[in-house]
Amino acid sequence: ITAQPALGVAVQQLLPSSSSSSSTAAEPPAAAPAAAPVPAPAAPSSSSQPQQQQAQHTAVGQLLEASGGWLGRVVLAWQLGKVSNFDYLLYLNLAAGRSFNDLAQWPVFPWVLKDYGSSELDLNDARVFRDLSKPMGAQTPSRLEVFRQRYHEMDVLSQHEDAGSHMPEPFMYGTHYSTPGYVMFWLVRAAPAHMLRLQGGRFDAPDRLSNSLAESWHSATSSTTDVKELIPEFFMPGGDFLVNGSQLALGVRQSGLPVSDVVLPPWAATPEQLLAVHRAALEAPYVSANLHHWIDLIFGHKQRGPAAVDADNVFYHLTYEGAVDITKVTSLQELKALETQINEFGQTPKQLFTHPHPPRMVQPPAPDPATVFSHISGSSSSSKPAGEAAAGGASKARLRGG
Repeated sequence: ITAQPALGVAVQQLLPSSSSSSSTAAEPPAAAPAAAPVPAPAAPSSSSQPQQQQAQHTAVGQLLEASGGWLGRVVLAWQLGKVSNFDYLLYLNLAAGRSFNDLAQWPVFPWVLKDYGSSELDLNDARVFRDLSKPMGAQTPSRLEVFRQRYHEMDVLSQHEDAGSHMPEPFMYGTHYSTPGYVMFWLVRAAPAHMLRLQGGRFDAPDRLSNSLAESWHSATSSTTDVKELIPEFFMPGGDFLVNGSQLALGVRQSGLPVSDVVLPPWAATPEQLLAVHRAALEAPYVSANLHHWIDLIFGHKQRGPAAVDADNVFYHLTYEGAVDITKVTSLQELKALETQINEFGQTPKQLFTHPHPPRMVQPPAPDPATVFSHISGSSSSSKPAGEAAAGGASKARLRGG
């Protein structure tokens, strides 16, 4: 993560110099170094080089673990525009324990657009964007009332339950925004073997497979069993997961149409254009000005407690880190049931912030979708920025074969 060009530049001068010890890695800078030019590193002496390397390794570990003051420094780098929205979200996911090595912990990215029906998009028009201050379950008022009623009824019952009863804690959403099934919903065309394993050797029903972005958005904002978010692949180059390149027999829908390539919105002629527009939208001024609200919901103070209730952001209690101490479970059957629930039905990321996340101080103009991936020559991962090469490379390496 530190090798990403933007993030690397923003924090390089915070790493210990040849004369520093590893204990200085967590020391806050005297000024906001993310806004300052990166000084040329001094050539270390042969005797100080091992100490410098050890100090840097310690600092890198603290950065990835969001400890020792590093989380605040990366937040500041993002606020000042030194780190892109994509890189910042990827960093928060990794710092919160998400991983491209685990379908149950796959990184979470937000739906940023809500217009999948127009022939053209204006990324300077706020009306084409999703409301980032609300979770997916709260995007549609009529559906939100159903979820609120469920929570209210469970809350009333919990106040009158007997001491020996086992009624779960009140929740609004019995599903989650990130599960292994949802990850494979998006990636089945790129990694069919993983879905076959999840589904007991067969693909999901054709009408339940990803078929079009417009349908998926509609489902995620209207169905009472679907509040899924997106994954990083929707903002990175390489659209193989949108194309049935292997000619998989994914079945025929009730409409009589076979499931093949994902149907793209009218404003995207190719999968590559879809991903480029998504990435440009992620970096657009509207998202830069509002992304901190979504961070509050997923990684921040609105993830849990009264703030989560006020934000209509309450999920089943077992999706939260630390909700149950499995070391105290004595029944093997109960332990297996808990592990199945936790592994297969969604896990909320580790909470990184307990106070409102600060907004971004700068909102650069939206990049041109035609050139948003221009720093990448061809499709070789070796030409990608290190962050995207690592993210894309890790996900593809883990998804190949099955």
